[in-house]
Amino acid sequence: MNGYLFDVITDIDVNRGLNGSGTITSISWMLVFGIVISWFFIYYHKKVIGEFINALFDAGADSEESAKTLAEIGQERNVSAINKYSKSVTLQKLVICDATDADPKSGRLKIDENTKFYIEEQHRDRLKSMYNPKGNSMIFMLIGAIILAVFAVIVGFIT
Repeated sequence: MNGYLFDVITDIDVNRGLNGSGTITSISWMLVFGIVISWFFIYYHKKVIGEFINALFDAGADSEESAKTLAEIGQERNVSAINKYSKSVTLQKLVICDATDADPKSGRLKIDENTKFYIEEQHRDRLKSMYNPKGNSMIFMLIGAIILAVFAVIVGFIT
C-alpha cells in the first residue's frame, strides 16, 4: 500500500485531523452538510419534475392522440421542469414529445407553446417511482438532518 493514499491514511490523527488542517469533527460536519444539501436538492428535483409528470398523468396524456401541451396541463410556467426536460435524455425517453428541433449550440430540444407531451404505458410505473413528489416529506428530511447533526455532535465529543 505505497503511494499517496497510504500517506494520507497514516497522517490522520484523531485529535489533530488530517495533517493538522482539520479535525474528525469538522469532517463529520462536512459530511452532514453534504448529505442534507443533497436531500434538499433531491426533494426540489422530485417536487418540480414530479408536478410536471403528475400533471401529465392527471390529464390522461398516455398516447400520441391524447398528448397535451404545457398550457393544457397547467405547466407553462414550470420553467425548471421545461429546462430539465429539454436537456435530459433519460426524461425525453420516458416522456415523449413531438418536438424535433434542437438548438445547434447546446443540443437542447426547442420546446414552445405548441409542443405536446405524453407518457407511454410502459413508462408509467418508472416515472411514478422516480418523480413522485409525495414520496418525500420535508418533515422527514428535517428529522433526518437533526439526527445527522446529533451524530456529528457525538463524534465531536468522542474525538
